[in-house]
Amino acid sequence: MSQDYAGQSLRGRSFKGQDLTGANFSRADIRSADFSGANLTGANFSYAKAGLSDVWQAGLLSGLVALALLSGGLSLVLSILVTHEAFALSSVSHSAIATPSVAILLTILAFAALFAIREGFDRLDALLLKSMVLATVVATTILGAQPTLAVAIAVATLTAIAAIFLTELVAILVASAETIAGTLAGALTGAIALVAAASSASFANSPIWLPLASVGLGIFTAWRSLSNYAGDTWIHNLALTLVNLGGSSFRDSNLTDADFSHARLNSTDLRQSILTRTRFHQSEKLDVARVDGTTLNQPAICSLLVTGNGRKKNFEGASLQGANLTAADLSGANLRGADLRHATLRGANLERANLTLVNAIGTDFENALMTGACLDRWAIDATTNLNRVDCRYIYTQSHSETGFERSDFVPNASVRQPEQGDWAQGEFTRLFAVTEKQTASIFDAKVSATLMSSAINREEILASLMILTQMAIADNRLEAEEKAMLAEAIQALDLPAEITVERLLDERISINELLGKIHSPLIKEQLYQSAYVMARVDRDVSDRELDLLSTIQTKLELSEPTVKKLVTLVEEAQKFSIAEQIEHIIDPERREDAVNTNVRLMSVMHAIGGAMPTPGFATVTHLMIYKDQVELIQKIGKIWGYPAGHDTPEFKKAVFGSVGATAARIALSNVVLLIPVAGSIISGSTAFSMTWAIGNLANQYFAEGCEMDDVKLQELFADAKAEGKRTFEDLKEAIADKQKEIAPAIAALQEKFKLGKVSEQEYLSEVKAIS
Repeated sequence: MSQDYAGQSLRGRSFKGQDLTGANFSRADIRSADFSGANLTGANFSYAKAGLSDVWQAGLLSGLVALALLSGGLSLVLSILVTHEAFALSSVSHSAIATPSVAILLTILAFAALFAIREGFDRLDALLLKSMVLATVVATTILGAQPTLAVAIAVATLTAIAAIFLTELVAILVASAETIAGTLAGALTGAIALVAAASSASFANSPIWLPLASVGLGIFTAWRSLSNYAGDTWIHNLALTLVNLGGSSFRDSNLTDADFSHARLNSTDLRQSILTRTRFHQSEKLDVARVDGTTLNQPAICSLLVTGNGRKKNFEGASLQGANLTAADLSGANLRGADLRHATLRGANLERANLTLVNAIGTDFENALMTGACLDRWAIDATTNLNRVDCRYIYTQSHSETGFERSDFVPNASVRQPEQGDWAQGEFTRLFAVTEKQTASIFDAKVSATLMSSAINREEILASLMILTQMAIADNRLEAEEKAMLAEAIQALDLPAEITVERLLDERISINELLGKIHSPLIKEQLYQSAYVMARVDRDVSDRELDLLSTIQTKLELSEPTVKKLVTLVEEAQKFSIAEQIEHIIDPERREDAVNTNVRLMSVMHAIGGAMPTPGFATVTHLMIYKDQVELIQKIGKIWGYPAGHDTPEFKKAVFGSVGATAARIALSNVVLLIPVAGSIISGSTAFSMTWAIGNLANQYFAEGCEMDDVKLQELFADAKAEGKRTFEDLKEAIADKQKEIAPAIAALQEKFKLGKVSEQEYLSEVKAIS
């Protein structure tokens, strides 16, 4: 039964570590109350008043005023330094050291003041430490020849340090007072510091300008730090530490689904608390609460959670995991690469927002407005709630040069879905929502498979398969593995029963006619890459293949840079080498364990990589898989004590078929991936079973001294592939979990590759490391 404390005075009460699930604290006075370590899941703190109790507030304010008065002592020290005989600005008018002393002092002070105003005290303090070391070295160096000048440098440095320290002390005191009791308290604290500085200068018979300037800069810095200026972070944090002494504490508490809407949260400690879907709408003074270790430590995010206004703002790459953005206005916002896992955006306005590469696993979009949003490679699964989303159309790709510095999303109209007209109410949810059944059997529903269900039609995929099939059978016959893949693709496309593999192989529709059926930029890119691989992998390109590639490039309007990048990819894929030093293992148990580990890890990695449907990366990944499979054979050979390349042409043919058949397998895998959901299953399963079979056959081959005839090799390989498929089924859930875990890292890496920040080789290395 939930506990009801609504409207009660709970000042100073301790609820530490208690289970207060669903408790009602609405409009309660919880100043100086301790909720640290408590379970407050679903608790209601709307309109509650947190912060300091009257006793604590009075005590802290008194302490701040006392410190402001005592700052006069520091002003006195500063004044004494100024009136030192080496800096006698009035009493010593023609001393030999007066002019250089004054010049040194004024230069240091002017530079420090300007630097602090421009860059902030975070950087000034770091620079000051280095300057002190430099001044000490310089003064020591010239001490013997010019002791007077050395003293002048030392005193000038000490004076500057005292002035800066006074400024920072006043800034902390004024910022703390204003945070506790408002602008009037801050102004009063600053005024006291000014009076104390003037009195100290008068007492020391010193010029008043320096202490007053230091205090004045401190008051300015206090105001600036309270506005979350990035250059004064340590002053802001120290002020918050002071004002949270004795305030309300929620440290280390569980505030999942708790409601702090319209609550007053100054002097409140929320450090390390769990804030999943915690509601802060229109709460007051959240910006002066202690929020270390939470998403609230980002001022822009904190403001968004309070105001709900993110219209046309830039949140690229922001961590919004578990954020409560119910009914927030994020229309036209840039959320590219943002982490929205387990956040709630119920009723939020996301029209024309850029949701490229967002991680929306477990995110609640119910009743959200999403018309015109860009959903390029967003990550969703069955836990993503898309019920009753209001969406008439979306974009599947944004311009690469979208100018978000202007907070303006410019979608690419050529990838609008639907291409014409609008979806009916509820159509978006039907097309995009991922079921539990799908999640249990696919690897990459969250990356883009569900998106493809609406972005790609079956006719385009079928036309692509037919083009590649015609290319494959022009010079080579299709191997059984490729035919099986085609059969699975046809079944996954849910085509009429009369369309079979045999009919697909016998069909003779012109390439131009087939190309005319392809309109999606997504499929154009994937098809050309696949055709290019088929033509180029064996290094022996016929005139017919060159003509066909030229026809596809022209018809699909692909640019020369795309072609040049593919040249590099294929050349990289043909450079086979073993990066690691592989030792010859004599002990049978250790050898078996080493082989099994290599085969199992690489098979799982290839299953994950082979199931990634992201256009532009499938080709790279499948070429990597092919290269890895060749290297796996070499590794196993070395474990058995054979040199690299000891496998025979007969063995390679049994494993890979002809070179043309290998290219066909890579190409077909790329296009099959375009089939929503099922494509990932087919490609991932094929990649796993092939790698598993290759590894196990290689182990048997080297165990028998590389003496196997063609027939035995073919039989053993067929058995190994069947075993690989069974093993894949056993490990499918574990592989799917791993895929979910690494999806954000893979998406981020793909974005770097797309922007040219990593090379093809670096991309492949990172994919392996992540997987």
